[in-house]
Amino acid sequence: MNSRVERKTVDLSLFPDLVVIYLGMRVNALTGVKTLFGFGPQIKNSVDQKPEGLLLHENFIMSLIPLQTLLGRVGGDTAVGGRQSLG
Repeated sequence: MNSRVERKTVDLSLFPDLVVIYLGMRVNALTGVKTLFGFGPQIKNSVDQKPEGLLLHENFIMSLIPLQTLLGRVGGDTAVGGRQSLG
């Protein structure tokens, strides 16, 4: 299955001071979810103030289920990392 990849780029040389910042938080425990959702209203309040220079703000979730969990279930008897399960 050979699929052709079409890459596109944008010339940003006219914007030498443009900065993109991605902030993220990794949640490893249930208490981390509470902390994550606790930040939501604070971030929303900051965005609602429309600070100078903020062109765009987006909330997004990378994954709700860890990739290792999905791979472990799809892979059958083979554990993540290529090790054989003992069961």
